[in-house]
Amino acid sequence: MKDKRIIFAGTPEISAHHLKELLQQKFNIVGVYTQPDKPKGRGKKLSKSPVKLLAEEYDIPLFQPNSLKDIGVQNQFLNLKADLLIVVAYGQILPKAILDAPHIACINLHVSLLPKYRGAAPVERALLQGDSETGVTIMKMDEGLDTGDIIAQKSIQIVPHETTDSLFQKINRSSPSFLSDNVTKILQSNFYAYPQNNDLASYAPKLSKNDAKISWDMTAKKIERLSRVFCSNPNSFFSLNHENIKVSNIEIINQNFNDKPGTVIKCDKDGLIIQTSSGCVRILKIQFPGKKWISVSDLINSNKNPFIQNIIL
Repeated sequence: MKDKRIIFAGTPEISAHHLKELLQQKFNIVGVYTQPDKPKGRGKKLSKSPVKLLAEEYDIPLFQPNSLKDIGVQNQFLNLKADLLIVVAYGQILPKAILDAPHIACINLHVSLLPKYRGAAPVERALLQGDSETGVTIMKMDEGLDTGDIIAQKSIQIVPHETTDSLFQKINRSSPSFLSDNVTKILQSNFYAYPQNNDLASYAPKLSKNDAKISWDMTAKKIERLSRVFCSNPNSFFSLNHENIKVSNIEIINQNFNDKPGTVIKCDKDGLIIQTSSGCVRILKIQFPGKKWISVSDLINSNKNPFIQNIIL
């Protein structure tokens, strides 16, 4: 069984966690596909993906095509004579010629309980909606967007105050072994795949940095959730005097002062309290452009506090 030829396709950190588990379980990974190196940071230096770094560490044949639609790229893929293709957050659409190539199947691990949250940002959307659980789905791939038949699912609890970072850490701890166990069954043809219920489908389109912007016309609940989704790179932010001010560690204050949304209720050592369209939020950490993160209590002591009581942001 372990002599079956597997191709792995993935790019970010979550992909590397799953690839590493497969390698440690001695599956026969005959090729790895990942996205081309991308410019990163202020110097725009080309950066290798986590999957590329891992493939190089294990000396696995590595492929970084700009597109899988290229005939030469497809022929290269065919020459690997794969029994199974495993996709985890690769970042490219697979054409039919690729989907039809492996002898057993093409499978994808998607980080939601499909058919809920098809698309690029299922973890973030689950947090924005206030869900109490999410999970991972292994499915047979077809030409649709996360529409393939379901092979297996695993539920993962979302606790109060969960962030995108903490939820991905949970997934990275529990999902790789779940994938590995199911790959064993798939290679033995010991699995059943059932169709998704399209009537229950929902979508999770990709989020942009603009989605991290706080409007004080939002509810306190939505702003608090937004801060947990955009908890690092990018962070949630609001605009003041044409500058974007990043915020973190936001709490809901279950009190409504009936002021106009954006009104500073108070700013003291306990935090910056701002009226929203429904309820108030308390902000504990803040970052001004070009400056380091600072707690609101330290901001008070610095005598450079722009948040005067009753002003409207």
